Amino acid sequence: MNYALRGALHALTTHIKCSSDKIEKTILGFGLFASVASAAAGAVTGVGPIAATVVTTACVYAMYYKLAELTGVKISKNILKSVASAVLANLVSNIGVSVLAAAALSFIPVLGNLSSSTICAIVQFASVYVSGYVFISTLNALYEKFGGISDLTEEEIKSTVAETNSNMNTSEIINEAKKVHKEVKNNKEYSDLSEFETLVNEAKKDVE
Repeated sequence: MNYALRGALHALTTHIKCSSDKIEKTILGFGLFASVASAAAGAVTGVGPIAATVVTTACVYAMYYKLAELTGVKISKNILKSVASAVLANLVSNIGVSVLAAAALSFIPVLGNLSSSTICAIVQFASVYVSGYVFISTLNALYEKFGGISDLTEEEIKSTVAETNSNMNTSEIINEAKKVHKEVKNNKEYSDLSEFETLVNEAKKDVE
């Protein structure tokens, strides 16, 4: 299927050495780890959704650190954290938790059977997936605007992220995330998420 994320990755590979397949698997791996970890957190009555959000924030931080490494982008960790936080805030402010939840609910024909943990799993996968798409699309925009990534100011990077968020069809990418989640959630290729767990645990200290 011709997903927007794959199109953005294909465009980026004209500027970097890392394969689009490796980057895609990295985004999906972090998304699936967020999904699994958030499902467990979401089962905890009362505090589940909050705990799941902390997990997902750490996932996006860790994913941005890893994507910067894979793409050879030399951006400080503090800027990456700031960008990740802005992307997540924009995601919530533009589509809202209720819209994300509605996207999750559409997976299940009988809505009454959907548990809090299942909602968390799908919502958090979508959050990580969209954040990954924004990262890749922003890199493409930076190459197009400035011809490269090196020596850019923090303001130039943040303004380009804002432009990417503004131009993105968020609901379309959310729907794409739903389809991808359904395709990969039981894929044996992602049966071992320990690598992602290690990276997320390291990034959790940056969330606190």
